[in-house]
This record gives sequence, structure tokens and C-alpha cells, in this order.
Amino acid sequence: VKFLDMTSRRIKEIFLHDIPDEYDTMPEYLAFLTSAFNKADSLDISNSLNCDAAFACLMAGLMQEKGVRELSLFFSNEESAHQAQLLSQGIALSPSLHHLVIGCKSWEEEMCTSLADALRQNRVLKSFSIVFPPDLDPSLMFESALTGPNLESLTFDRVEIPEMYSLDILQNGGLTSLDILRNGVCRPDCSLRYIHLQRLTFTTENNECTMEDEEGCSMEDDSKQGVTTPRLPNQTVNSLSLLDTTQPLPHVMKVVQMFHKLLYLDISGGCFTNLVQLDNLLLSEGSFLRRLSMYGCGIEAQPMEAFVRKLPRMKRLKVLAVGDNPFQASPSCVASLKDALWRNYSLEIVC
Repeated sequence: VKFLDMTSRRIKEIFLHDIPDEYDTMPEYLAFLTSAFNKADSLDISNSLNCDAAFACLMAGLMQEKGVRELSLFFSNEESAHQAQLLSQGIALSPSLHHLVIGCKSWEEEMCTSLADALRQNRVLKSFSIVFPPDLDPSLMFESALTGPNLESLTFDRVEIPEMYSLDILQNGGLTSLDILRNGVCRPDCSLRYIHLQRLTFTTENNECTMEDEEGCSMEDDSKQGVTTPRLPNQTVNSLSLLDTTQPLPHVMKVVQMFHKLLYLDISGGCFTNLVQLDNLLLSEGSFLRRLSMYGCGIEAQPMEAFVRKLPRMKRLKVLAVGDNPFQASPSCVASLKDALWRNYSLEIVC
């Protein structure tokens, strides 16, 4: 504490991992937290805030004018409603927090609601990542994060579970999860550049694909107003990861089609029996895509052979990652891939 109070320099990063519960009753530990949170540019905290006073110290550090810029926070226990309120208030009013990573094995409703409100209020956050348990519906936080005025990077990762859960919620006027995503990324002031979504599925009404008009704008039916409103595709996101999804490729492409200027697309870990839905993305003159990753997608020889026949026409693709797929056991498919690569002059890496 004396060292932190005496130094005029800020501390680049402080790690606090698995601090015993009994430390929370020690005034010296709370004094240390106060000094540390006021001096650190980056905090990595795991299972080390176990009382209201510790959360109050963190809130105060977040609200400093030149306070914490990066916060990684993981819990193994459920936090109280008051602790959730303290944390969320610090995040909401922080003038300096640019990067936030948060994860918990279990979440109370108060934590989800408070964090969602904080994400709506914060005006400076640039990157938000969350790891959440299988029994949590993250739609409220997802919707709030998408509206961040300066957010550039968004990561949602559900902890690995044997059965997939759907990112779907019948609140907010009955919006489906695909509506929530579209409303967030297709607004004119969206600042997102990177989106990483893992082990999530997106639902539409009756699980049907939304119709697209000839210009590629999705048409939304507003039943309350009786009008159809065109929404232009997102122009800011250039990197999109949709990993470990159980949905077929047509559903995955419904998400991909929302983004007009993608440079990097990673759909690894899916299960795709037909790749024809990728044609428009890879072969159109307006495509910007430079890297496509499809590791471990269960791609068999027949759809892969149909795909590689089109490789010579993919003029802009630089990197193609298709390892760990069943087609690799087919000598004829591998031979077709090698032959197609001789006739493609843009690809630089195939792995």
C-alpha cells in the first residue's frame, strides 16, 4: 500500500487471482484494493472480490478520470444484487474503461439486468467480451452491447456444453435473436469492427429465413405499423466469427449477409453438407473477403469437390483454411484441390 501510494507512476497491469475470502475482513487488504484500483491501467481479477467493500473499491477505481482502461473479471460464485449494482455503476460511469472481459459460472438476474444497463450507458467502451454459463439467456446483454456508441469489438462465448442453447428471447416486442442482431449492426451509427460469437444459435420467426430484396437489403415487417422497412447492410464490421454452431449453412449465411465489407470470416466447428450458399460471398464482384476459415466443419468429398471447382474464379481470396475435414481422406478430392490451386492466382495460403 505504501509503495502504491508513494509512486507517481501508474501500474501497467495488476493480477488478483483466488484471494481467500478471509482477506475481505482485513482493513489492510481493502486499503490495498483502493490503492491498486486507483493506480492500475489494467486489472485481471479472478475470484478475488468477495464482499461489498471490495466491489465498492473497484467501482471507485473505474470512475477515476484517469482510471482503469482494461478490466478482466471472473467469478466462480453468484454475486449479490448490491455487488452487481456497484460493479455496473462503475462500468456505466467510467470515463476511461475501453476493454471489458467478464465471465461467471452462474449469474443472477440482477447481474444480467444491471450489466445490460451499464453497457447502454457507457460512452467510451471499445471492446466487450463475455463468457457465460449454459443456463443464461444473454439476449438482453447482447442487445445492449450492440448499441454501444463506440464499441468496435464484441465477443459472446457460451461455455462448452453437450446440448446447444438458442440465443432467443420473446421479450422486447417479440423480437427474435436475429432481429436483435440486425437492429444492432445495421444502424447507421454502428462502430463495430470485430464480432466473435461462439456456441450460439440465431433464431428467426418459425426458424425461417428472412426474404432479401434484389439489392440485398433485409426487409423487416413491422406488424405494428403495417409497413416494410429496408435496412442497409452493415458497413463497418470486417471480421466475423460464428464458431461451433449447430445451424445449417443457410442460417449461418443469414447472419453473414448482414455485413457488406467482411474481410475475414471464420465459421469453423459447424456441420455443413453443402457449400453452395458461399457462392455469392466468394464469387460476386462486390466481395471483399480475404480469409475464409472452415476448420472441422464435417465437409465431405462431394461438396468440397464442387467448391474447389470454383476456386479459380475466387479472385480476391488470399487465405483458405479447411483443415480437419473428412474430404481430406479422399485422394480424388485432394487431387482436385491441388489442380484448382494451380489455376488460382490470388490464394497465398491454404491450410
